[in-house]
Parts: sequence; structure tokens; C-alpha cells
Amino acid sequence: MSKKFLKISLVILVFTLIIVGVAGKFVFAATLTTIYDRLSDVQADTSSGVNHYIVFTPASNHSGTYNVLKLQFPDADDGKWCRTAGALSATTITEDSSTGLPGTLSATCTQGSGSSSYDTIYVCSGGASNSWSAGTKYGVKVSDSTGVLGTAATAANNIKVSVITGTNNSACGEPSTTIDSGNYALSILNDSTVGVSATIDPMLTFSISDLSIGFGTFSSTAKRYTTGNEQGSTSEPANGEATVLSILTNAPNGATISIRSKGNGSGIEGNGSAGLYKSSSPTNLIAAAPSSSVTSGSEGYGVYLKNVTNNTGTLSIDEGFDNDNSSDLAISTTNQTLASASAEVDATVDLLGVAAISSTTPAGSYSDVLTLTGTGKF
Repeated sequence: MSKKFLKISLVILVFTLIIVGVAGKFVFAATLTTIYDRLSDVQADTSSGVNHYIVFTPASNHSGTYNVLKLQFPDADDGKWCRTAGALSATTITEDSSTGLPGTLSATCTQGSGSSSYDTIYVCSGGASNSWSAGTKYGVKVSDSTGVLGTAATAANNIKVSVITGTNNSACGEPSTTIDSGNYALSILNDSTVGVSATIDPMLTFSISDLSIGFGTFSSTAKRYTTGNEQGSTSEPANGEATVLSILTNAPNGATISIRSKGNGSGIEGNGSAGLYKSSSPTNLIAAAPSSSVTSGSEGYGVYLKNVTNNTGTLSIDEGFDNDNSSDLAISTTNQTLASASAEVDATVDLLGVAAISSTTPAGSYSDVLTLTGTGKF
């Protein structure tokens, strides 16, 4: 073998080894697994606020000063995926049982311009404990900051996004060393929204806990209060007496509770006079009076509310029936508002009667019928 042939052979061998070595950087790049990018909005031509929830599993360990995840979008979409170039917000996520990307996170996006120039998102982890372990599924969320993220202008399926991981010794950006690679696909729609409609029926529940209440027997002129057992009391009963009114409604404008007295009338609204009535001869009416004005020794009969319990919303006692000696009202044979709410409400309130007689009030049995109405304001 001549020396000239040997020299030529060695040159060819060295050149071949260089080509194989260079090619080896690509041939032996490992493939990323479990990679996806869940967008917060897949509607075409969204100009801002598109969050990327990225999950990926590196096949190789990464231990650079900066470990870099690079997402490269199609050439035809320049300036669409990255609407404004600049720094992005990067935060850890644990979606799909992933581990939050370790280290100090940073991200940025750049815009493509012309052929073979691409919109690109870089996500980097630096600082202490930033290493990526092969086979560990990592998660990171990327969202707007100085940089602004959007979507392609035209709806399309199978939009291929190329992914490269690698390292960089000086900054977050283009990897100086490529380690793993892969790709995923996105689908962008003209309209990604689905309208949802519902109709909620009006609802009103009104109840009265005890339909028979009474003062009991007056053996003196001392005023008495109604109780649920109809025995009455010379002192105001505890909460929950004499009867409890409950109102529940989804009416957006609230509700009212109204009252009227039968008195000596027929029970039809507006007929007769309100009060405690003795219908047997000689007839007598203990006339209705404001509850706070009923005093021992003088005929008078009033009703009032107390002990509001608001579970939802606010039921308020009307000033005329709160027994506070200020603007209190006597009930009448026409409906009057006892309590009201201005929005949806679920509440209870106690209704009581108070009465007194004089020394000349005719003996006998007295009664009244109170008609209560609960109304929802839809």
C-alpha cells in the first residue's frame, strides 16, 4: 500500500467520523414522552390570555445551569402564538399527577418573521435544585406577562408543535445543547364555546307552625299574651311562641308577609272592624290597637312579630308590627304588611297576640281569625 493511498484513506476516515459524530447529536437525541399542552382557550384568533398547561416526561437527565423546554409553532403562524414578544409567567402545576417543574422558573416568547422563523416559547428552570430526572413527569403553566400569548388566526386540526429540551449555560433561551425532542398536535376551532341555558321555576314556600293560638282565660284586667297551647300567659312567651311563620322563596325581588283580622266582619277583606269579637248577645268587640299601646285595665288587642331568624337573605319586621312603641299599628280587616324582604329569602319569625280588658268588659267567649299571606315578588 502506497503512502499516498494511506494518507487519503486516513483523511476519508477522519471526515467520516466527524460526519457520524455530528449526525450523532440528532440520531441519538432521546424522545420525550407523555407530552401535551392544554390550552385555556382553543378558539381561533384569540389575542391574549391563552394559558398553556404543559406536561412532559424527559427521557434523559438534565443538569444544566438553565434547563430549557422549547416549543416551536408552525411557520405559517408568525406573530399569532406569541402576540407580544417578551417575558412570560411560569408557575408549577401538578396536573395529570405531574411533578411541578423544579428550580427557579422563567419563560419568554419570541415571534417568527418570514420563512423558517417561528413563534417560540421557552420555559427554563435555573438556580438551586433545578435538575430534571429522566422518567419524571413534569408540569408547568405558562401565561401572559410582558409577553402575550394567543392562538392561530385560522381554525385547523393537527397543528404540529415541535418540542426540544436542552441546556444553556448563560440564559433562558435557545438551548446550546439539545438533549430530548418530540412533538404534539393542537386543534383550533372557529368557535370553541358551547352556550348553556337553564330555566329555574319560581318557588315560594310559606307555612304557619300553629293554626290555633289563644290568650286563655282573663281572670283579672292584667294584659295577656297568646301561646301555642291556647292557655295564654301574663308575660311574653319565649321564642318560638305563639306561632312561627316561615317563608322561603327564590323571588329576586323578595317577599312579603301580610295579615288581616276578621273581627266582627265576615272574613272578606275590608268587611267589619278588626278585634276580638264576642258574637253572642250582648255582642262586644275588643277593638284592635297597636301592640305597644295595650295596657292592663283597658280594652285593647294587638299583634306583633319578634325573633327573626334569617337563614338566607334578610326578612325585616315592618315598623308597624315590631312592638317598639314607635309608629306601631293596629291590625285591620284589610291586608297590612307584617314583614318583608328585598331579595331571595329563607327566614322564620314569631307571631304573637297581646290583649287586655277593663273591669266592665262583658264576660263570654271572644275570638278572631287572622288571615296571613306569604307573597313572592318575582
